[in-house]
Amino acid sequence: MSLNQTSPWDAYPNSVKPGVMKEVTYNGNPAIGMLWAQQNDSTVFSFAFPPDWGESQIDAQFHELDEHANVTSADVSIRNLARTEHVTALRAFIINYGRVLSTSTLVYEGAGFVVRMYFNDHPPPHFHVLSRRDTSDSLAKCTIETLDILAGELPPDLRRRVKAWAENRKADLAANWNRCRTGEHPFLLQDHDV
Repeated sequence: MSLNQTSPWDAYPNSVKPGVMKEVTYNGNPAIGMLWAQQNDSTVFSFAFPPDWGESQIDAQFHELDEHANVTSADVSIRNLARTEHVTALRAFIINYGRVLSTSTLVYEGAGFVVRMYFNDHPPPHFHVLSRRDTSDSLAKCTIETLDILAGELPPDLRRRVKAWAENRKADLAANWNRCRTGEHPFLLQDHDV
């Protein structure tokens, strides 16, 4: 099996498959993996062969053929993970890749309840649980670390569901808490985000 010009992107159901009228070239040669990375705002992983492949950004050209047979070209810079320091520098990008930013304080909606985190809220780190029917009033505030209820009440069945949902999402909830404390919108957590 050759590693030349390959990409694992077609294994991911949410990836954008490049159209047949698009191409990325590097030094005049087609670069399929770079095209997938460019189309999905992602990265390439390469071996750090000199001169360019050891850099954290690789300059290439993106070409597209429109319906009138006109070719447009643009210089692009593709993130490259060839060295440990590249991974370190792109850590936040890698961790947050593919996440959807909330447009409000909503963190989760589903399984019979809603979770919100409010901007500049007071410690300790916590989240608010609301009913799906009435999303204006908190039913309870739960700590992230212990999942204990700080205020309010949850019926036993809902309490079990909230705890089961939050148990494997503590790191994501803590990251969202930190975002909200600085006035940034949280990331939406999906049922498959575990």
